[in-house]
Amino acid sequence: MKTRLTRRLALLVLGITLLPLQALEIRLDDFVGIRWGASSDEAKVIMKSAKGLDIIPASTSATMLYFEGSTFDLWRAKRWNLWFVDDQFYSGRVMVLPAGKRDRAFAEVKKALTAKYGIPADSEHKGWPSCRWHLKATLSDKSEKEILLTDNPKEEGPRIQYSNLSMKMPETPTGDDL
Repeated sequence: MKTRLTRRLALLVLGITLLPLQALEIRLDDFVGIRWGASSDEAKVIMKSAKGLDIIPASTSATMLYFEGSTFDLWRAKRWNLWFVDDQFYSGRVMVLPAGKRDRAFAEVKKALTAKYGIPADSEHKGWPSCRWHLKATLSDKSEKEILLTDNPKEEGPRIQYSNLSMKMPETPTGDDL
């Protein structure tokens, strides 16, 4: 009887301990509704359904789709890039145009992403502000994801890039891609 009670108590403590950890698990299953591994045709359908978004055919290739316009979260979007390997979506980037002063845009976007994904894992400085959120693989989601926020002051607004690091990827997209 005492062993049963001890076992039940141990299970209760374990459940109370693990429940908050599961609630804190951050999932990132897609980028603007485009699931990781989606084909370029599927991505085009989803992107074309967004109000005010235009595909730019001259800049689109077998490995990248390029769009202009629409919105992302709370902000107007300027440009979008979607990258594919073997016709499987693995990374998406958007340049946003927050309302107000340009010098506050990065801080505004960083604050919103931090509220949603927690404190960034690290900050890099390649001549301009940037920070990275790293979402590690979990029991329920076996792939690692990354969110990179960069702010080149010579551009109109900060860029946000979501990537599935567990998928087969080519060389990292260059800044010239956007």
